[in-house]
Amino acid sequence: MNSRWLNNHEGSIPFTRSNSASIQFSSPPSVQVLRCRPDKKPVNVERPGVLIIDDYPEVRKVMALILQEEFQAIQTDGDESAVKLASEKQPALILCDAVMPRIAGQELVARFRSNPTTAHIPILVVTGKTEWDDWKDQPIAGMLRKPFAAGDLIDAVAQIIRGAPAPAV
Repeated sequence: MNSRWLNNHEGSIPFTRSNSASIQFSSPPSVQVLRCRPDKKPVNVERPGVLIIDDYPEVRKVMALILQEEFQAIQTDGDESAVKLASEKQPALILCDAVMPRIAGQELVARFRSNPTTAHIPILVVTGKTEWDDWKDQPIAGMLRKPFAAGDLIDAVAQIIRGAPAPAV
């Protein structure tokens, strides 16, 4: 990854490289700084697809950058196109924000589960809130609290794609 690559992606995610093997992303104030762990090996050479649904483009881009080495990131905001995109692309996992202005995360989960072409896709919910009780009876594979470490995101996604439920982090 280099500066030219980031500039080609609207230049909105500047980064600095430290002396260690980690990469630190500098991001807008609404996004926590995350560190990538390059010590993890790819889960699958074929790079399984992960549909990232978040109403903030900056958050989607950061999550896609974190996941890009091991997964094929597909990004969309939380609107009607999310279910259609999941139906068409058939990702290995849906990574869905819990709180969005157009369609709430729980409503999206219900739509994915009621659609025969997306009902089988595991869903990992990311949230900045602590509404764990609101989600305990939802048909999801796991939850990840924002802000999260890059390694936690990679590990949770990989664990779910391998077929094991992700712990609530």
